[in-house]
Amino acid sequence: GTTTSATTTGVPAQGPIITTVVGNGIAGGDLGDGGPATAASISGPNAVAYDAQYGRLYVCDSANNRVGVVAPDGTISTLAGTGPPGFGGDGGPATPATLHYPAQLAVAPRGPL
Repeated sequence: GTTTSATTTGVPAQGPIITTVVGNGIAGGDLGDGGPATAASISGPNAVAYDAQYGRLYVCDSANNRVGVVAPDGTISTLAGTGPPGFGGDGGPATPATLHYPAQLAVAPRGPL
């Protein structure tokens, strides 16, 4: 896929049809947890990873210091990070952890991020 400052797009295998899957085109800091991924205001999406086993798409909302996850139904939620930059949370839950410009993602062969 391709990332810009405020959207992440993909090109399906059946042809050159570009579809926005994450982001509303306006850079911002509101993932819009529980809402449509296409309504999220993301900023600096640097990486995406797809979990084929569970049908989830992960996106680094890098400039907002978060990692979001898009469910198969198209809703987005914060997986990790609180927004302000930091380096805290090792050994604890991911959502309240502080991240500093996350830029890489990988999904293991059996699904976990």
